[in-house]
Amino acid sequence: LIHSRAAESQLFVAAEAAAWRPDLVYCDHLSMGEYARRLGVTIVYDAHNVEYAILKRFAGTRPDPVTRAAAAVEWRRVRAYEADLCRQSRLVFVVSDVDRQALTELSGASVPFVEVPIAVDAAGTSPVATLTRAPRLLFLGGLHWPPNADALLTFVRDMWPRVRAGRPDATLTSVGRDDHPSAAECRAAPGVRL
Repeated sequence: LIHSRAAESQLFVAAEAAAWRPDLVYCDHLSMGEYARRLGVTIVYDAHNVEYAILKRFAGTRPDPVTRAAAAVEWRRVRAYEADLCRQSRLVFVVSDVDRQALTELSGASVPFVEVPIAVDAAGTSPVATLTRAPRLLFLGGLHWPPNADALLTFVRDMWPRVRAGRPDATLTSVGRDDHPSAAECRAAPGVRL
């Protein structure tokens, strides 16, 4: 994470903070934490994910032992960094109670964690009575990000055949980078376009 911090960006952020003198900084994502930590300003951290857990899952799925070992080192480093950023924050937003529990346990932080779910409340919407055309699904997300690649591949393997069994005219389009090895398998599925 520290290596992802560009020196020019850090200088810009520091200069802006010195000129503007904010009372707090909203840190949107773990990768922005390094900029925030160096300002000496109150941090509000928006933890979109439990990042180390994603990397840990990634490490566990790599068939190549070198990649698996490197990813195992990385998730442990990210876990320590993530715990530290939580402890340094005045407030941490999480997207679920599961994430709140994981980050509270990880950091031992007495900082408040506030759940802000990423969801749509469908209670006030009406279902579509009948589709007048072939159903079209859209997946937005680059396959270069392992959770996206895993999600799309799992959907194409496990759910897409059920969708197509009920609606053979259904199509699924994935928009985003498609350079992950799983792209070929997804692309070969009937009705799927990347």
